[in-house]
Amino acid sequence: MKKLMKGLLSMALMLSVVACSSADNLQLEVTEITVEYGDPLSLDPKDYLIEDTSEDILNDTKAEVFVVEDDQKADEPLETDGTDLEVGNYILSLAYNDETEDVNVTVEDTTAPEFVDFTDEISIEQGTEGVTLENLFKAEDASNVEITVTADVDYNTVGTYPIKVIAKDEYDNATEKDCNIV
Repeated sequence: MKKLMKGLLSMALMLSVVACSSADNLQLEVTEITVEYGDPLSLDPKDYLIEDTSEDILNDTKAEVFVVEDDQKADEPLETDGTDLEVGNYILSLAYNDETEDVNVTVEDTTAPEFVDFTDEISIEQGTEGVTLENLFKAEDASNVEITVTADVDYNTVGTYPIKVIAKDEYDNATEKDCNIV
């Protein structure tokens, strides 16, 4: 009976050692990241797990992205390669066997639009009617851009008129430049 008890205790001890050694295979290096809108979110587990995570674990870890709405993780993952995420909050879920670790992801737009081929001076013929100054400028950004012009131009009087051109994206990032209408 003592041998049977010793055998059972040894087996239980070995099972607990094996169970403990297989637990915590996923150890996060980072628990939250911020990604600029338009930049890709990496779905590579090695970018989030500690440096000495084995190659086998890295290769067998599945990464999925979930939307966060009302502080809740969605039930179903997004179909994404990480390049098409809109501004908002997400969870990158890393799964290996029965282990799961989550990384909080925030996608935000903090980059102001950039003008394309901006001209400091624009000539318009005296007496020209119906000029829409906004159409004379172009700006690029990852999100939608609106161009506005602050100007007080008298198209019937020869002169130089300073104007301010503003390119603003949908997240209130803006770039302003000065120009002259001659």
